[in-house]
Amino acid sequence: MGIPATSWWQGSNNQVDKFQTEGNPVFLNPQPIKIQSTIRFAGAALIACALVQTAPANLLPASAQDLPTPKQGPEAPPADDLQDRVRSLERTVEDMKKEKESGAPKGPEAGPLKPTAGTTTTVPEHERDRRLLNANSYAAARLDNAPFDPEMRGFFLVPGTQQSMLRIGGFARTDLIHDFKPAGNNSMFVPSSIPTGPTPGNDSTSMSMVPSRIGIEFRNNSSFGGPVRIYFENDFANNPNNTPAFRLRHFFGQWSNVLIGQTWSGFQDADAFPDTVDFKGPNSMVFRLQSQIRYTYAINNENNIALSVEEPGTESPGTFNTATGPVTVTPTTPLPDFILKYRHEQSRFHIQNSWLFRSLGGFNASQAEKQVFGWGGMLSVAGKVYKRDNVILQGTIGEGIGRYFNDLGGGSGMDVGSAGGEIKAIPMYGGFLAYQHFWNDQWRSTATYGYLHANNYSGAAPTTFKQTQYAEGNLMYRPGGGFTIGGAVLWGDHAVQDGSRADVWRINFVFQYDLVDLGN
Repeated sequence: MGIPATSWWQGSNNQVDKFQTEGNPVFLNPQPIKIQSTIRFAGAALIACALVQTAPANLLPASAQDLPTPKQGPEAPPADDLQDRVRSLERTVEDMKKEKESGAPKGPEAGPLKPTAGTTTTVPEHERDRRLLNANSYAAARLDNAPFDPEMRGFFLVPGTQQSMLRIGGFARTDLIHDFKPAGNNSMFVPSSIPTGPTPGNDSTSMSMVPSRIGIEFRNNSSFGGPVRIYFENDFANNPNNTPAFRLRHFFGQWSNVLIGQTWSGFQDADAFPDTVDFKGPNSMVFRLQSQIRYTYAINNENNIALSVEEPGTESPGTFNTATGPVTVTPTTPLPDFILKYRHEQSRFHIQNSWLFRSLGGFNASQAEKQVFGWGGMLSVAGKVYKRDNVILQGTIGEGIGRYFNDLGGGSGMDVGSAGGEIKAIPMYGGFLAYQHFWNDQWRSTATYGYLHANNYSGAAPTTFKQTQYAEGNLMYRPGGGFTIGGAVLWGDHAVQDGSRADVWRINFVFQYDLVDLGN
């Protein structure tokens, strides 16, 4: 017995209709290669059956002519129509193959693309697990542009791209400050600004928003050379007191571990900021934002070195005492500052050792020029000690490095001095210790102490900086949602060349909203 040709066609036609009208199984189980082979086989069979039905009787084999007349059913579609259906299905399968190869599915099954780091390098856990009110560590340039926050919170894809990301961060902050006697700078605690001469002993209260900042970060996961990062950040602390004035903090780009622009100096450890309520931080911390070109090389997963060429500058008092009387000296800097940095990182701690080499000097009215060599070494250690509790220790020593200390910086005149009428690099040393304790997930405290000392030459003026001390103890509460409230008690001491000194107590309350809550 043979199979009626018309009945066979009806069953096949029903299967094709079912394929087209009942949810299109190809889209539910996309296996393009297998589906394409099945469609081609079915199409060939359909065309063959149609040709058999429509062929003249004398062309059929004898066995076929002897078959009984099949029962009449719906008229078979023309062969051209069947071929069109097969071609349509083949085109659908081809489109699915291209979609799968592109890795960008469309339709209801396609989820939204998410920002990705673009690198397997990560920031060690102890650096991310610390909680910092000032969020200074976030801005730091990292090896391979590893993101400080691996979850990429706050980033969104630039419309029309799959690899370019943008993040807008920062915080709004208000400080409420009370000094029990004049402290010099009334928005930041700067011990070197404490007046050492006779001053009125009146209390004073002030409020400040100058630490508030805005940060914009752009990242692109380039397939060549690794991710690109461009970072901008500003605050409003460009005045010595509470009057807001725009200040550029960071504006740099890094690609393939080559950095250009302005950011933390390579002499500084960007992960050695204590969690202080005071915006400025300890007096003896190495702190410098300046223009530079830097290259970082990874020795292995735990060790890297960096070489940077950075903005020079000689901090000079301007007038030097000589045997023949005062001489005005105009500072010069014939060469940039050169910095070599070594860093070792593990999940629970890191060590950084940096070295600075400088050319300092100036010329007087007779155009006589003098240059001296400046150098500095910095060693910092930071890590976890118990659960989330952590400690930071930093020590720095050198000659002609005054502008790199937090308490001095630009305008201090503490890089060079006068000895017997000659320009000399001023020897200095300092260090600080900070311990952060977590009472629970919402409450934390940090205790910090710093000491800074200068070995001035005999020609120094009586009011020239000699040494300072800095101490803070705080308590901060972070209920969630990026909001922090805290309070601190600060003490500072300032001594000058002639032996005069003064100390000040301050109470500092802070209220801060973070634009992006990092959740740490």
